[in-house]
Amino acid sequence: MNGQRTVRLSITETMNELSAKTDIISAIRKNLSASRPLDSAHSASESHSSIESPDLISSSTVQPQENLSDTFRDNLIAVGGRFATVSGSENVAVALQSILDELGARRVAVSDSEAVRSAIAQVITKAQILQNAPAPELFECDVGITEAQYGIAETGTLVLDGDKEASRLTSLVPEAHICILQAGNLRATMSSILQILQERVSPLVTFITGPSRTSDIELTLALGIHGPRALYVIVIDDA
Repeated sequence: MNGQRTVRLSITETMNELSAKTDIISAIRKNLSASRPLDSAHSASESHSSIESPDLISSSTVQPQENLSDTFRDNLIAVGGRFATVSGSENVAVALQSILDELGARRVAVSDSEAVRSAIAQVITKAQILQNAPAPELFECDVGITEAQYGIAETGTLVLDGDKEASRLTSLVPEAHICILQAGNLRATMSSILQILQERVSPLVTFITGPSRTSDIELTLALGIHGPRALYVIVIDDA
């Protein structure tokens, strides 16, 4: 009897596994079918677009700096980021104070950026401020503050250069990321940034577009799975 029961259980488990695999494959086929029109449109647009040299691309996308700031803001908000602009470096601390108060920060990790450390020194907060925090302590911080060396207007993307922003995990581990960016370092397109990076090869460059997100599980969007749940960008407009 025990032998028959074991066989029946094995058959039932096998049937359940096959059913689950069938469901997964069916879901994949369904979503692939739904994406084909988009794939076709993307392929068509690629086949009709001409291949330009980096110089031609950058020269054709030159925009006034105020337009770049507006475009960056709109695209950052579109991907779930928060935007604040201040006039001059002396006002960064005011915006930073407001964000930290809103978040109710308790432990704040700051990068080795001079702009970040200068601003945080002017903030009145009960939060514990950690400089050069080791990785284990970063996982206990609820806010990380860094500077970005560049911003890409067309996608609302931040660019952190490893040569100048060594504390990379500060932007990736805490639940909220606050980033300071000079408006003069905004560029229109990714190609413009790649030209700059080609002139001086950096060992590590981090591109950040909005809060961390994934749709790995049943195509349901989830925030904060692989990194910060919230992204705040303070743009300094010295004009």
